[in-house]
Amino acid sequence: MATPSGRSLQAKLMTSIMVLAAALALSASYLGARRETQDILAQVQTDGVALARSYALSAGNAMMVNAGLGRVTGEARRSQGIRYLKICDTNRRIIAHTDVDLIDNIDSGPLIEEALGASITVVDRGDKPVISIERTRRSGILKVALPIIILSSVAGALEVGLDLAGISQAIAGAWRHAAMITAIAFALGSLVAYLFARTITRPVKQLV
Repeated sequence: MATPSGRSLQAKLMTSIMVLAAALALSASYLGARRETQDILAQVQTDGVALARSYALSAGNAMMVNAGLGRVTGEARRSQGIRYLKICDTNRRIIAHTDVDLIDNIDSGPLIEEALGASITVVDRGDKPVISIERTRRSGILKVALPIIILSSVAGALEVGLDLAGISQAIAGAWRHAAMITAIAFALGSLVAYLFARTITRPVKQLV
């Protein structure tokens, strides 16, 4: 029959090991989920920048031959995941937009202004463009702005907004997965703690 001192020692060992196991599992899961979240956002930004560069190149070609920009904005309007695409001239006047009602308005956002003042190497050499992530209640918008280059001169700027709803779901899934791993690790740690405590305290019980 176990003595009170034996049971007390077993309980203390179990508690200590369970707390340690829980802390280790929680830390590992948190770091893993955070790393996965960073990787997801980094990939989304890379894809968003590549898409913005493609549209900026198309817009520059259209402006150079006076072909009109309706084809560029029309393609963006039909593309799933694109909230909007706007093109401004050097005076920040909107000359093309997926929402035609906004054409001829003066853009007041900071991204277009920053893109117009950026070096042309942002496009030519692939330097980091203007990027902003705007959080909303439901998801968020990844905004990427680039200058439009024609014959080594800045002829305007383009901004594209990408819906992050799907990305938010992927990030939420990563955190749910981390929580599940933590719960499983804690359960296994509790079992191991119980068995380990019994192994350690059995000789103590025999001596008491």
